[in-house]
Amino acid sequence: MRFLEIYVLHLVCMHQDTMDVWFDSGSSWYSVLGSDLETASDVAADVYLEGSDQHRGWFQSSLLTKIATNNDNDTRAPYRTIITHGFVLDADGKKMSKSLGNGVDPMELINGGPNAKKQPAYGADTVRLWAASTMYHGDVKLSQNAIATASENLRRIRNACRFMLGNLDGFDPKEQRVEPSQLSSLDKYMLHQVTSLDASITAYYDEFDFLKVTQTLQNFITSELSSFYFEIAKDTLYLEPRASPQRLAMQTVLYELVNFVMHASAPIACHLSEVCCSSDSLRVSSATCFLTSIFRSNSTF
Repeated sequence: MRFLEIYVLHLVCMHQDTMDVWFDSGSSWYSVLGSDLETASDVAADVYLEGSDQHRGWFQSSLLTKIATNNDNDTRAPYRTIITHGFVLDADGKKMSKSLGNGVDPMELINGGPNAKKQPAYGADTVRLWAASTMYHGDVKLSQNAIATASENLRRIRNACRFMLGNLDGFDPKEQRVEPSQLSSLDKYMLHQVTSLDASITAYYDEFDFLKVTQTLQNFITSELSSFYFEIAKDTLYLEPRASPQRLAMQTVLYELVNFVMHASAPIACHLSEVCCSSDSLRVSSATCFLTSIFRSNSTF
């Protein structure tokens, strides 16, 4: 046993590269933002994201090292915005730990566990939607019920996109798009709704308020699309000839709606948005929705 202790101590050696853990991480801005101290003071990261335990850690050490190397009277921080998040707790609000055995493996939520009935594969978009639907600034509880709710909400978004893409089959927006002046009052109303939502959701993203993004988008899909516009549009879409002005008008609106939902969902449900983008119905030349033009509604509405 004594020999083993001596052998282990022989393997352990002190590294000379780390002066201080917080100093090393706190000066990471120097490598990321600029290695020239003369110009580094002029740049800053858009966001520093970490847990609430970093107010006296990485956030502070980054601020101190940056100010210490700034030019005279320059008190600019290495970041423009700080986002603080809480920690994930179990369903009972307890801290996850190995000793308690209450930890949740995100990969198991995404890919499923050994028991497919009790541990189904929800996919990455469901986990991302759950995270975006929480008040992440504080501690959040993670449970099977919460993930199941997020899965149901994602299903509603997916079904709405499937309905719109299915009814856009054969529609060419370059050749068959109907001018705003020729749209019905209902169609104009829907585009007006999208115009308002576009401005709101963009503002929520700018403020990193993902909870309001998910709530606004889900309410719109449930109340305005699935329960209202889709029900009215079905007769026209299913019964009118392909060249019918009324049908083309509704397809024009559906094209704008699905583009809006695709881009509004992309930062959260990225895989679903990519599936929409790859659909032949949208006639998008780009290989990814993140390289297409961000939806911006017509100010006419």
